[in-house]
Parts: sequence; C-alpha cells; structure tokens
Amino acid sequence: MAQIGTVKVETAGGPVELPVYELGDSGSNRVEAFRVQTASGPGFVPLTDVSAADRPYLRVQTGNGVKAFDTSASGIPDSAVSRPNDDDLFNNVNRIAGIQISTFIDFPAIDLEISALASGAELVKISRDSDGQVMGSADITGLTDGDIVRIDLDSNLAAGETYNIETGFNVSSYTKGFKDERDGDVTLPIVSNDGNIQIDDGRLLGGTHPNMAYFVSVGNLS
Repeated sequence: MAQIGTVKVETAGGPVELPVYELGDSGSNRVEAFRVQTASGPGFVPLTDVSAADRPYLRVQTGNGVKAFDTSASGIPDSAVSRPNDDDLFNNVNRIAGIQISTFIDFPAIDLEISALASGAELVKISRDSDGQVMGSADITGLTDGDIVRIDLDSNLAAGETYNIETGFNVSSYTKGFKDERDGDVTLPIVSNDGNIQIDDGRLLGGTHPNMAYFVSVGNLS
C-alpha cells in the first residue's frame, strides 16, 4: 500500500502514531472507515478486528462492526532507494561525509544501511539542506557492511525537501567506503521504484560531492 502520511492518536498508554494510506489501497482485509486529510490528500487509517489489535487500542463503529486501529503497521512509508555498493575506500578519514537525499512524501522515521567497505564511524546525523537544521541522529558505533540503523526524527522528513545524511562526527578517523559517480556506471539522481525518495548526490566537507559515502540504502528497510 502507498502510505501518504501519519496521524497521532492519544491512548491510555500514551500517544500512538498510525500510518495513513491512499484511499484506493484498501482491500478486503482493510476497512476504509476512518478517513483523514493529510498534506498529500485524503487517506485512511487501517483498522483490524478487535481480537487482533494491540493494546492499548481505540475502537470505532463501522459498517462491518466494531473495529480497532491497526498499530502493527510501520509508520514509515514502504519506500526505499539504494545506490551501487562501495567499490573503493579511504582509510584514516577525518572529514564529514555521506549522501544527500530528497523525499516526496513525509517520513516520520528512516532506516539507513551501512555500505560494504565502511567502518569506524560512531554517529550519523540527518539535516535539512535548506537551513542546516538537524532532524535526527543515531549511534552507529560498531556497525559495518549491511547493518541497518533506524533513526527516529524530531520532525518528519517532509515532501519536497532535500536532506543530508552525514557521518564522521566525534571520531579522529574512520574508513570511508564509497561509490564515485565519476566511475561512469551510476547516474544521479537514483530514484526509488515508487518515486517517493531518491539519492541526489554524495556529501563531503559540508557540500555535494561525486563520492556517495558510508550509506548504501535509505528508506524503510525493515
């Protein structure tokens, strides 16, 4: 299903963030009863049988009986993009490096996959390119080839914005695995199959760079 946003509801156990999907995506096991308006247009929150719902849950009356909000679905849109994996590396790097992405729907959280030849970094930050605001960060100490880290964000990555995903903070040096656009076997931007997220460029020393470094995939990787 195509997720277009999220909605937060208050329960006895605290706030719960629910995914909102396009109206046309409801199937035989989805009740298109709880409709909401998002920045991307009208959508619906999935409902499920009360017996299958996680507690605490909210119940609503529908034409098919009493249903509960489905909290089992991920709040991250089911979208991801990958660049070609590393084919080169630099040892003893002490510079900030990474990738630049753009999003075309909102992401309340995001996953990153460490690239093949990268190691030694300890912190990753996501910042909005337009003003440098840090949207979230995560500890990646000890993570290497193929490991995935999820970053919960202070606010959504918003549709139509560009973000920088960078590492190299708080360490004297690390190994930067990278793929160079100038190799001629990759064309930027690299767009996800659904067009919801793309890799625009690499990052180095606070600017764009042909080396796409340290992270090979971004989006919903769980």
